[in-house]
Amino acid sequence: MKKSTPGKKTKKPVGLAPGSMIYVGDQTQGSSAIQLIQYDDIHIKKTTVKNPDRLPGLLDPEKVNWVHIDGIHDLKSIETTGTIFQLHPLMLEDIINTRQRPKVEEYSDTIFVTAKIMSEITGNPDEIYSEQISFVLGPHYLLTFKEVKSDLFQPIYQRLEMNNSRIRNKKSDYLLYAILDLIVDHYLLLTENIGDRIQELEEEITLDQKEEHLQMALKNKTNILYIRKHLLPVKELTHRIPLLDSRLIDSSNTIYYADIYDNLDTAQESLEMYIELNKNLRESYMSGITLKTNEIMKILTIISSLFIPLTFIAGVYGMNFIYMPELNLRYGYLYVWILMIGITVALLFFFKRKKWL
Repeated sequence: MKKSTPGKKTKKPVGLAPGSMIYVGDQTQGSSAIQLIQYDDIHIKKTTVKNPDRLPGLLDPEKVNWVHIDGIHDLKSIETTGTIFQLHPLMLEDIINTRQRPKVEEYSDTIFVTAKIMSEITGNPDEIYSEQISFVLGPHYLLTFKEVKSDLFQPIYQRLEMNNSRIRNKKSDYLLYAILDLIVDHYLLLTENIGDRIQELEEEITLDQKEEHLQMALKNKTNILYIRKHLLPVKELTHRIPLLDSRLIDSSNTIYYADIYDNLDTAQESLEMYIELNKNLRESYMSGITLKTNEIMKILTIISSLFIPLTFIAGVYGMNFIYMPELNLRYGYLYVWILMIGITVALLFFFKRKKWL
């Protein structure tokens, strides 16, 4: 899996009528996989549905019906599901558009939510993978739509298997909360990991500056801005859901949505702080490089200063004049060496006294 970027996705043609079924995304292989999970406080049943046309006969209005669809590129399955649950065409259009901004919309008898889940790519923590998840909350059901099949919902499945779990005693709106909470947990984990990497990078830059450190700081900046881009609208929708005047949201569950809103608020504050810290890291790196350059220039200047008088002496006695008294001295060559060494030592002593060395 790779980082999801707008430039790599299929573009939606312009000029189409609202509600046009055009898939915008990367995953175009295979057919949709549909799972139906039905539960109440006593029973739970999981069914693989090969044909969405079978769904009406399988739904049980006395239980929570969680219909999960992997593979939104299969437009036929999405259209059939939309017909069965009487979903608005604009809602279907948003489901298959993976470039959709996270949002929440209220319809006459349903609530539509779309969000982005983000995680680090295994084996390459500097790369972030994002995937769109759409939700349709109804009276006794929750529809979820994902781009690709994965084990993302495994923690939710495990909680559903527990007979005395809160999720088994709640309705479909609590299931929506549980999945959104799982998405938020991924944001919190990403934020925490970036904070750890910034701290490690700070320690490395303090010890020694390398070119790769600057690249890592720039990568951190890109990831932080990318996370914040999707976190803010998710934060907004978690704030809006409890405020909806809808019978689909149990008032006793609003406190849970407030909790994930607070978590996202904390994550946002952390990201803002990490932006500044990462900026300081880049400045520290450049300051360190500048200091290194100055040290090198100082050494080169001192070496040049040492050789200036020596070059002058060698230049004087390298002139082609016939009458140069020192050339006739028996120990003239030795005297010149003593003079050059003496000047060098004197200059070194002078530099040391001035604390230039």
